[in-house]
Amino acid sequence: MDFSPSRLDAIAAAVKQATQRPDLQHSVVQCLLAWFRTFNSDHFSALAVEKEFAVPMKDLKDRPFWLVGRRDFDGLHHIHGDVFLGEYKTHHGPWRKSDSVDKMLAEWWEGWHLNLQAAVYLRSLLHDYPDRLHALRYLVRVAIKPGRYNEATAQEKWFQFDSVVHQRQIQGFVCTATQMLDALVSGVYPTNDLACFSKYNKRCPYWGPCQNKAALVQLHPWKHHLTFVEALEPKWPAIDVTSVRLYRECPQKWYQRYILKREEARSDALEEGSAFHAGLEAAIAL
Repeated sequence: MDFSPSRLDAIAAAVKQATQRPDLQHSVVQCLLAWFRTFNSDHFSALAVEKEFAVPMKDLKDRPFWLVGRRDFDGLHHIHGDVFLGEYKTHHGPWRKSDSVDKMLAEWWEGWHLNLQAAVYLRSLLHDYPDRLHALRYLVRVAIKPGRYNEATAQEKWFQFDSVVHQRQIQGFVCTATQMLDALVSGVYPTNDLACFSKYNKRCPYWGPCQNKAALVQLHPWKHHLTFVEALEPKWPAIDVTSVRLYRECPQKWYQRYILKREEARSDALEEGSAFHAGLEAAIAL
């Protein structure tokens, strides 16, 4: 991919529209440039970027729902000849100063063999390309920034889902979707006390309302980032991976966000991620 002035201007404009913070703008642009530099040696072409999908599915009680989401990248491999899923990530480098980037990635890659998001998105890919998806292959490319103002680097790794493991993940997703639809019918959303504090000892933003006490943080109106779900027909419940993960963590937390539609202010990570995808979409569109 060329770095022409028009392309760089488009990236910068999209990033600035997504975040007003100069430090995040710099970080995102550096990550995007590092990501694009790897294009020169790629053996595949893009079929779709930032592809929104809605797949009709049924839960364990035969109730229909929409599996919704947005895939980062649908690619066609020129050597293998198959369609694959591409996932883009950013990372700020090792968690511990004594670690190298390679050591950090070795730990980070481990979870992708059983990643729920990858399994579900591959399920949607199978729906959209029923005759062209020959293997459950996906590529994770991560742009790594060791420091705030250092130049970013990019690394990538290919994965392939075992069909049995993939089916098990999808079945687990459907089981949770069944529980969510049951909760919508019954109106019962139990609290999981183990989710009141995160692994970083941060209290749940909904702890105050959930315990009938004053909220500790200011909650803001929440709107689904997949705006197209409002226009889906028929009007089935729309379930994405994030909502399933949140319900598994705590049904009450899911209720507060997806039913009462409120959440705390956007985090730096979410703001940076949104800017990254905005810049990516602008660059590919040219």
